[in-house]
Amino acid sequence: VRRVNRDLFQKRLEEIGLTSAEADIYHQLSSSFHREIVQIQSLVDSLHARKHERGWVRHQSSGEWDDMKLVEGLIGDRNVFKKRQDIVPPEGLLTSPKKMTMLWDVSASMYRLNSFDGRLDRMKEAAIMLMEGLGNSDVVEYAFRGHSGDSAFIPLVEFGKPPSNVVERLRVIDTMEAHTQYCMSGDNTVDSLGQCIEELVKFTESDERVLVCLSDANFDR
Repeated sequence: VRRVNRDLFQKRLEEIGLTSAEADIYHQLSSSFHREIVQIQSLVDSLHARKHERGWVRHQSSGEWDDMKLVEGLIGDRNVFKKRQDIVPPEGLLTSPKKMTMLWDVSASMYRLNSFDGRLDRMKEAAIMLMEGLGNSDVVEYAFRGHSGDSAFIPLVEFGKPPSNVVERLRVIDTMEAHTQYCMSGDNTVDSLGQCIEELVKFTESDERVLVCLSDANFDR
């Protein structure tokens, strides 16, 4: 059974492409949460703004008068002005992009129970929203990983290589769904969390490393 599922899965991957109808479906889907995409983009822009924050540089020979330099001005000091400009980060400050791993549940239950509560459809919408919102940001680098009964670590999107167009984003979504359709039953949520954490801690130059996990696992059981 596992071999048959693998063969069907590979066949499905080979069939993944983009027709005009699929493009229409994608745009209709993404436009339904356009506001949320804009909010994510605004958040990323605000992070970028803080990274390049402007501030006052004092001890200048021209610019605006610095009220803190009154005494120095009276005794003839010329460097009593201040200017607004980009603040150079202090030496040793971490400026590498923030790293974020989105860990998606691509297990068989997501496909099997989708008709009951739409969990697979909502997961795909969330993935599209993040890919559209984060884009090719130089502030937040993200990776998509998946977990299922077959594997605890399924690469979907690599750090620094975000899908750049509709075709590539749709391929990610279709691959996620294909995994849910043809994987064996089982759960590797906890093991997957461990492996993703091990991957993230290697990015020691990043000031923030975030892991978000989606799972429908029954932890009580």
